[in-house]
Amino acid sequence: MRLCLSILICAAALLLGCETRPKATRVRAIGEAYVGPITVDLRDDLVPGAKVVGRMKHGDRVAILHTRRRFVKVRTASGVEGWTEVRRLLTPEQMEELNDLSGRAAKLPSMGRATVYDTLNMHAEPNRHATSFYQIAPGATVDVLAHRAAERSATPPPPVPIVKKAPPPPARMKPRRESKTLPLPKPPVPALPPNWMELSKTDLPEEIEPEAEAEENKRAHHKPKIHIDDWTFVRAQNGKAGWVLSGMLLMSIPDEVAQYSEGARITSYFELGSVDDEGVPKRHWLWTTSSRTGMQYDFDSFRVFIWNRKKHRYETSYIERGVEGYFPVDVQAPKFTVLLRRQNGSYYTKSFALDGYLTRWLGSAEAQPPHDPLVRTIISRGPPAPAVPAAQNSPGFVGRVKAWTKRVLNRS
Repeated sequence: MRLCLSILICAAALLLGCETRPKATRVRAIGEAYVGPITVDLRDDLVPGAKVVGRMKHGDRVAILHTRRRFVKVRTASGVEGWTEVRRLLTPEQMEELNDLSGRAAKLPSMGRATVYDTLNMHAEPNRHATSFYQIAPGATVDVLAHRAAERSATPPPPVPIVKKAPPPPARMKPRRESKTLPLPKPPVPALPPNWMELSKTDLPEEIEPEAEAEENKRAHHKPKIHIDDWTFVRAQNGKAGWVLSGMLLMSIPDEVAQYSEGARITSYFELGSVDDEGVPKRHWLWTTSSRTGMQYDFDSFRVFIWNRKKHRYETSYIERGVEGYFPVDVQAPKFTVLLRRQNGSYYTKSFALDGYLTRWLGSAEAQPPHDPLVRTIISRGPPAPAVPAAQNSPGFVGRVKAWTKRVLNRS
């Protein structure tokens, strides 16, 4: 009997305790987003030194609870709530675009492999302020896929609004009541005073335009310098794809070939064949290089290296400088085709084949502007070039000699 009485007393106490406790209210979400950077800390308040209550990883889905200027309060899948910045979150559309970018990168041909010699951040766009969602470890190798030259921005772009607020309902306009009384006639415009010419004179000097023009010229000569960054679109070994700074990559072509770059940056390289030199396999190479940074095209020179078995060294079989070339370079060893652009804006291809130690020209053909598989990214190359009628190919050296000889014979 005493045991039953004790159980009843404990049950009554628990019920009373539950009734006196305030019920926890779960804030309703007003939107959803995804974590952009590699890791993001959640803080319990918007004050300096606020306590870190949780840590999120790239791709985690969160519910948005409140917004306050450039900060948002979110709730993770595990129920942790905290504050973070809006620019660290991605909208569902941006996350879908990022996943689609990796899918398209898997289908792109590699322009060569590069080695990362320091920890390198991978960005969603060719912009230093863009979301960095992955880090490439030092010593890792990546596939080079594309190139961009983008203007360096001093300030980050405004973040995309995470919560799409509904527009306010239109205000109901009350019907305008017509006045029963007739409006008063407008007074006539006052006439100019008789001495209005004298009143218009001033004591200021008349010739002030040259000074204003000199000040404007001075400002024009002191415009801020525009910095251009070179970006490379790469694909990591785990399938992640994004933009990295080109200066942080080192193309993985052998050093005995790379020593002939003459200070230019190697942008792509391909194997055209191989030979056996006293039991040691040696490869023939094709590479493209860029002599300066900030170019809107991908390379300005291409070169074929062959291994000379008699002299046991690399030699140049073919080189062409001063071109405007675009990716991708189509290589079907021992043949290859490069896409180039003329000064008049038209595009054409040149095909070659490595025949032993000689690089033979197979011909040229008119071509369409290069198709950009990454056109859905925010930063692009710019407006397409205007349509220009294709120009005929100029005759080669032998053709020019024949034409000159014919003219000399006709004159004699």
